[in-house]
Amino acid sequence: MKRLIILGVFISGLSLVNAQERIPFDSNDKRPVLNENIRQSDLLRLKPQLLERASQNDIVSDLTPEQKSKISDLILERDKQLLQAKNMLAEKEARLKTLESSDDVNMKSINKTIDEIGALIIKQMKTKAEYKQKIRQILTEKQRVEFDLTDDESI
Repeated sequence: MKRLIILGVFISGLSLVNAQERIPFDSNDKRPVLNENIRQSDLLRLKPQLLERASQNDIVSDLTPEQKSKISDLILERDKQLLQAKNMLAEKEARLKTLESSDDVNMKSINKTIDEIGALIIKQMKTKAEYKQKIRQILTEKQRVEFDLTDDESI
């Protein structure tokens, strides 16, 4: 019985320590307050939240309504293009899996599909780079610096 009580206290103590390690946010809850206590793993855990905020135009502070509108339009255009490439990529990966598990393996078809997958990944990267530069053009110099300090995956 004592062991169960001690185990319970230990587990609740661990959850308290975990709660204290959470990343602090600024007053507007937009970005994590960067300090020496933040570990790389904590930042990786935040990526989905940063992506969501980027799609809401909270990519930098002090955006004007006009900037928000332009960035929102750019993000929508980019997301449409990326969605097409993502769907095609999923199809190619499924095709590759089918080819690789076939009884009669055709290396020519496998290599062609791998090349097509590579081309789609390159297309996605180029699209992201293009729209990142379009967004940068809308921003002021101060906003660009803040934007450039954000994680590339969050845009």
